[in-house]
Amino acid sequence: MNWDKYNVLLKKLNNLHSHLEDYDEVSDAEKDLMMSYLRSMHNVLAEGREEIDEIEEQLHSNGSNGKTKHKKSSTEVIDETPEVIEEIIIEEEPVLEAVPVVAETAEEAKEISPALLEIFEDKEAVELSDKLKMLPVTDLTKAMSINEKAFTIKELFGGDSNLYTKTLHNLNVMGSFDEAKAFLIHGVAQDQAWEGKAKKAAQFIQLVQRRYK
Repeated sequence: MNWDKYNVLLKKLNNLHSHLEDYDEVSDAEKDLMMSYLRSMHNVLAEGREEIDEIEEQLHSNGSNGKTKHKKSSTEVIDETPEVIEEIIIEEEPVLEAVPVVAETAEEAKEISPALLEIFEDKEAVELSDKLKMLPVTDLTKAMSINEKAFTIKELFGGDSNLYTKTLHNLNVMGSFDEAKAFLIHGVAQDQAWEGKAKKAAQFIQLVQRRYK
């Protein structure tokens, strides 16, 4: 099993949980993000389960070959144990597969407008001034001035400073811009209709990109 990948996902899940437990309400986008972490952790565990099954199958095969030298009655008693193990594995597999199917169905049900997706397209910086604007940012909550923060809350977060704070905290703990992009598109960007505020939304998205440079 890939423990490094599992530990990274567990750390992300714990960070997200520590931010969300301070709030009474959790948005659909935040629930989707948590489900994606759980789904990825399930996949890592499933890979580990497959490795264990292969080892058990090899042991069963080797054990069966080794026991042909013994009496027939002794072999028959020992061979009953692997059959019980195989039946338990078959019964557990449908339960493990139930979680991702529900999550994927919920995501597919959401329709995203092309205008909104266009705002998130990565535009390569050509001018020196544009390249300077893309310098890395370590903490999004400290990246804006007071006036810019107030304007951003008003324009992109419907005047909800609590939503703004939660969103930036969540973005801070994510590992890539692709992850942040999906979180915003299926959450606040769609809820607040950012496609109608393209200029300001593009500036905010550019700032978010700098968090993952």
